[in-house]
Amino acid sequence: MRIENTNSPARLRGTKGAGKASNSSAVFSVPDDVGGTEEANTAAPASNVAHLDVLLALQGVDDQEAGRKRTVEQGFDLLDRLEEMQLSLLTGRLSGAQVTRISQKISNLARTGDEKLDSILSDIDMRARVELAKLGVFDF
Repeated sequence: MRIENTNSPARLRGTKGAGKASNSSAVFSVPDDVGGTEEANTAAPASNVAHLDVLLALQGVDDQEAGRKRTVEQGFDLLDRLEEMQLSLLTGRLSGAQVTRISQKISNLARTGDEKLDSILSDIDMRARVELAKLGVFDF
């Protein structure tokens, strides 16, 4: 299959005036009927400033939801660490690092203000403290 060049220079030579300057003696000039200086248009004041408090309130709701999600994730993470500790105890391979991680998770466990969620987190916290107390690591 043969491809021919469709943009040959010979075809372009036949076009007129595309890149050439005209021979007329036209000169750019400003019409005389234009006044001196015109006043610049001033920007309109922001009229939607009243909606700013709504946006800030929405951000506060997002922060509360993010905090709640983070706390739920902490609870699930602590449950996972307790399950790892249980399996390690059954196999006889409990390490000090696992115990340290669990005690750090307990100290970093946050509360949300939601009674049901905080009750569940308190139960998880108590279970972790009991398990650490059985090992002699944590004192009430």
